[in-house]
Amino acid sequence: MVSAVSHARRALIGPPGWRFFSFWLALAITNLGTWAGVVALQLQILDMTGDQAYVSAVVVAEFLPAVILGTVLGHLLDRMPPRFGLVACEFLAAAAWALMVTTGRAGTIVALALVCGVTTGIFRIVSSVVVPMLVDDHELDAANGAILSAQTLTNVAGAALGGLLVALTSAHDVLLLNALTFVISGALLLLFSRVPKNAPKSPDAAAGGSRKWLAGSVVGARRCLATPMLRMVMFSLPVASLALGVVIAGSVPILRDTYGASDSRRASSSPSTPSASPSAARACAGAARAI
Repeated sequence: MVSAVSHARRALIGPPGWRFFSFWLALAITNLGTWAGVVALQLQILDMTGDQAYVSAVVVAEFLPAVILGTVLGHLLDRMPPRFGLVACEFLAAAAWALMVTTGRAGTIVALALVCGVTTGIFRIVSSVVVPMLVDDHELDAANGAILSAQTLTNVAGAALGGLLVALTSAHDVLLLNALTFVISGALLLLFSRVPKNAPKSPDAAAGGSRKWLAGSVVGARRCLATPMLRMVMFSLPVASLALGVVIAGSVPILRDTYGASDSRRASSSPSTPSASPSAARACAGAARAI
């Protein structure tokens, strides 16, 4: 029993000790808030504009920069000071999420979502460099597995929590709460974590310049194409990512239209003449047909 609990703990939060756990906790907090904020942001901009295109624009702005930054600037961003880079990304994202509450312009919200997407992309790149600096080589697989587990669980929990909180409070409140999670994560990384201040030295001091980067990229692409497993990942991952983006962009509006109006539409209804949600109307129509 004790062994089973120990294995489950290791799979969920990684190697024991505060050195890695503080970093893991910061990642979990910020990812939980991010997904709650994404749900609230989609509802807010859909209520504001009534245009599904803006919802798609927000999703693209949130998630596309991570792909572009990782492909084009990953070899440069992983040289930046880890602690400074992570904390700066968290505080900048916190400011951007908080500013979304103060504006009523859809274009400004999309631009702020783009800022959040850029900070998320940089955060992920720097995080991948930090993990090997926090654990021993024989614990690296457990640490990476724990981070993946935390991301998966907080993705689901964050989206569910975001929808629940929007129903109980408002989209603005959830956006502010998301901004607070970034502040907490940044403070945790700055004050309590043992993320190193300096980046590790490059394994190849001569590596540098656009030609070196291009040559390395070509070699890496050829190796991926020559390895069956990497080739499968290389071609299937973009398709899966595209499908995920479509689901993220479409699920919140569909569910809102199916199960009822969002908080801002409920708030705009007059207390003396309450409006029925679409789901209630459909239920009444079905009952009438049954009779």
